[in-house]
Amino acid sequence: MIRISSILFVTTFFFFTGCATTVVHVDNVHQNYKPSGKNAVQNMISAVTAINGNSPQSYTVDFYVEGISDKSRFKAHGRAQFDRERGLMQVTFADYIFQSPVALLFLDGEEIRIFYPIEKKLFIDNSKTINIANYTGIGIDFKILYDLATGTIPLLQNYAVREGLTATEGSGSMLILENPESVETISFNGAVPDKILFINKNTRYKAEIYFKKFIVQGESRFFSRLKIIAERNRLQLDITFNKVLLNTPVKVKTIKDIKLPPDLQVVKM
Repeated sequence: MIRISSILFVTTFFFFTGCATTVVHVDNVHQNYKPSGKNAVQNMISAVTAINGNSPQSYTVDFYVEGISDKSRFKAHGRAQFDRERGLMQVTFADYIFQSPVALLFLDGEEIRIFYPIEKKLFIDNSKTINIANYTGIGIDFKILYDLATGTIPLLQNYAVREGLTATEGSGSMLILENPESVETISFNGAVPDKILFINKNTRYKAEIYFKKFIVQGESRFFSRLKIIAERNRLQLDITFNKVLLNTPVKVKTIKDIKLPPDLQVVKM
């Protein structure tokens, strides 16, 4: 396994505790929730569709990551650029103390390149076939990471609505989706999603994503704070985004824009 302790919020994928939202597991939600009507379910679907439909076409953001992997604490920061129309993304992770780049991620269409300057290694992968577990030890779909990294609420592919639930007290609600492999529970505070729980039906692997705060520019939203938990991996991440510029012209760097060492080791995954 290639260890990337600071890979995509990530991506950022992912996963965190310590938030104000109460963790509610699918198996016992009926204790505090009651079934929603069809109109309420449609309203929740429409709320997610509206956010995703207005997700940014481009951005430049700085980010700060603080996390725990098993019992080790780490910090990192960096910058990300994204151009949806051209299918480009570039993320730089820097050492928190020495400020030097430790990993650079480039997404160009379906091709993913991850460059480690210190190790002089370049990994080449494909977004259609990439196994995130090879890099992070977390068995999570790349599409979920990509959705989060581009300001989109991730949804299961080919999902069906299992049910909608409304809190017996307060303004909370839940939309539960499923496909043959997974169950996704989207929790809402009013009309705004504030948590997602993914459960793999076969392995019971759980991944939780908390949307702590949003940034709104024009009609687009982006995350200001994410908290993420991967309980089985003992991984916790707290990600803060700042200096966010949405839907402005951006020149995203590609692998061609950086100088690679002559003794570079290239690994095709």
